[in-house]
Amino acid sequence: MALYTYTHQSGTIAAGALVQFAPVAATPVYQPLNGVVQTPEVSTSIASVEDTTIADTVKTYILGMRDGTELSVELYEYPTDTDQLAFITNAELKSPANMLLKIEFSDGITYSFEVVVTGFSRSAKDNEGI
Repeated sequence: MALYTYTHQSGTIAAGALVQFAPVAATPVYQPLNGVVQTPEVSTSIASVEDTTIADTVKTYILGMRDGTELSVELYEYPTDTDQLAFITNAELKSPANMLLKIEFSDGITYSFEVVVTGFSRSAKDNEGI
């Protein structure tokens, strides 16, 4: 007798994903972030905090605060794309800046979250990406 039943599912790739951004607002208006080279990884984890006392014979832990993720976005530079220029301007001039990011995957799953831009770098090569 099997311990569990497994149904094979095909993996989902990032092809067809749409990345969008918006300024933090009560009613955000998202703009496409064109030229994204790869989909940013979306993950979260919960840290554990040790709460062992001298009366314990083994270490004990409780759940701590949820950690977000650190992500980076690599773009091909499109010098005439007004949406991309708005994103870059916000990142360059207002770092650290809070923005809203939305990723819509091709399978219909959407993640929306607030990000803090803590850094920005631009490649010295023209049209090689930023």
